Amino acid sequence: MEYANNAIGGTFEKLHRGHERLIERAFTLGEEVYIGLTASEDLLKDKELRERIDPYDVRRVALERYIQSKSWYVRAHIFPLHDRYGVALEGYIDALILTPKNIVVGEEINKKRSENGLKELALIEIDLALAEDGEIISSTRIRRGKIDRAGRLVK
Repeated sequence: MEYANNAIGGTFEKLHRGHERLIERAFTLGEEVYIGLTASEDLLKDKELRERIDPYDVRRVALERYIQSKSWYVRAHIFPLHDRYGVALEGYIDALILTPKNIVVGEEINKKRSENGLKELALIEIDLALAEDGEIISSTRIRRGKIDRAGRLVK
C-alpha cells in the first residue's frame, strides 16, 4: 500500500458503481481509510432533489454494508462530514482520493495545510464511472429515475 492514511468524502447517496470505484481505490492505496460522510444540511443545500436524499443514518448503513462485504471494515474510519475538509487538515492524513469534480477542493486543502505548516497531501484523481449511455453515473441521475445504481438506463 502506498499510503498509511488516506481520505475520501461525499454524500454517498444511492451508493452506486462510481462510489464503489472511489472506495475501492481508497482501500487499494491506503492502509487506513477515513471516509467523511456528509452530515451537514449546509453541504446538502445545493443538491438537486435534496428532499429525496436519504438521511445520514440510512446512508451510513449502506456504506458500512458495502465496506463489510469487501472485508475492509477493520481498516475503515467513517465520520460525519460537517465541512469540505473533514480530517484532511489533520497531520496524519497522507492522501486524498478525488474525482475530477473535486480536485479543486483537494488543492484548497493543500493550500490550507501549507499555511498551517503541514505537508501537502497526495491528490489521487480517479475517473468518473459512466452509465451505459456514456454519461456520468451520479446520485442525481438516480434520484431523477434516469439510471439505476449500476448505470443502466431506466426504461
